[in-house]
Amino acid sequence: QVHAKVAKGMPAKCAKEFAFSATSALFFAVFAWNAFEYLFRATDAEELQFLSVLLPHASSITSYFAGLNGLRALAALAVVVSHTTLALGEFNLDPYLFGASQDGKPAGISLAGFGVSIFFALSGFLITYLLQEERQRQPISIPKFYWRRILRIWPLYYAYLLVALLVMAVNDMPVDSQALVLYIFYAANVPFILGAPIDFLAHYWSLGVEEQFYLVWPWVNRRWQKPATIILVLIVLLIGCKLLLHVLIPGSLWEQI
Repeated sequence: QVHAKVAKGMPAKCAKEFAFSATSALFFAVFAWNAFEYLFRATDAEELQFLSVLLPHASSITSYFAGLNGLRALAALAVVVSHTTLALGEFNLDPYLFGASQDGKPAGISLAGFGVSIFFALSGFLITYLLQEERQRQPISIPKFYWRRILRIWPLYYAYLLVALLVMAVNDMPVDSQALVLYIFYAANVPFILGAPIDFLAHYWSLGVEEQFYLVWPWVNRRWQKPATIILVLIVLLIGCKLLLHVLIPGSLWEQI
């Protein structure tokens, strides 16, 4: 009864801070588990071997690049340190441990940007390598590729999404229903770009980018044996579009995208 009275009289601000702390702890636990999986246990080759019952051909794929573990560790540490320093302001501590950027925001956010960029590069390299390796043996199976991605990403993605929504519901925190639909269908980068991410789920933007990459890249590798030409064309087009937008509509949202 005493605990019930204390909880009932808890100010809304304290409740939200508690929700933030609990969700941050959960996010850190999920992130730590994924970092452990990447650094010490999981590779796409091992994952395919584990799924050999479902994917009989997978046991023949044994590629593993041990030298990439150091880059993974640096990227993981950069993201953890960045988000830790940025969250210090929620506890009345100084978030400017790495100074301030030109726009006045904590410079620690740059670490997260570098870390995510490294993860994107590694993911693109490994996925391309495995697809091309599979292509040397047999035609790339698009359904099996998506099945592997689903088993790897979806369980944790939707589990954390559900927990975050429950925490917000318990604490009467608003949720944008339109943005929620985008989060459910792996388009979390859209509300993030528009500056309207859902609380506790802002980091999902990178998963949205990764899943959208998966929608296109397997088909490119299935069609072209050496996708280097396609990559160069896409890079040139992207740079050209950004330069054109910078000249025509400087500082616009489209230029940032």
